[in-house]
Amino acid sequence: MTNNDPFTQIADLIETNTELKEFFEGIRAAMEQRFDSSTTVSDLDAVDKSGFYNHSPAASNRPLDGYDGRVLHIATEGGEWSQLDVIGGNTIAFRDRDNGAAAPTPWRFGWFGQRPSQQVAESGYQVMPSGLILQWGRATGLDGTQVEFPLEFPNAAFSVTCTENEHDKFIGAGNLTATGFIAKMGNADGTPRNSGNNSAFYWMAVGH
Repeated sequence: MTNNDPFTQIADLIETNTELKEFFEGIRAAMEQRFDSSTTVSDLDAVDKSGFYNHSPAASNRPLDGYDGRVLHIATEGGEWSQLDVIGGNTIAFRDRDNGAAAPTPWRFGWFGQRPSQQVAESGYQVMPSGLILQWGRATGLDGTQVEFPLEFPNAAFSVTCTENEHDKFIGAGNLTATGFIAKMGNADGTPRNSGNNSAFYWMAVGH
């Protein structure tokens, strides 16, 4: 005889579905471990037990530089886990890792209230809800100038474009990393611009 009680049906479904059972067991274990500010982790990738954790702005594999966070970590026996991080009081980041995956998914972002994940200035950045990050800026120098991004990309920089401020010069970018790039500047005849007055240039980078 079929039981029409919805709560009983849900309980039966959880009991017979291993993945659902492990998920809700992870939530239960996390809720039983009340948040304690002494439960602090220095690397979010190293967390291996369900629970609530605290991390500093310097923690490894954090969603955003410059912000502490409160993490709910839900792990299953199969090796999968999910993390929900509340950053700076009003930004939410989420990621997960499947069993056997080499690395977790990139952080995905959402906000409530005022967003801390932006810097609107001549050199600044904006973190999008998808986790995509746009950065821009103005710099001066000669060929080989090192440019540092206002915000280190948590995962990787996809691309950077540069615009020279003088019409008879050209500019490109090389050695792109999560923290910056090297400006490649030249004269109209194709020779590197490594002497004379510093040139101003503008750049825009995309990453996540």
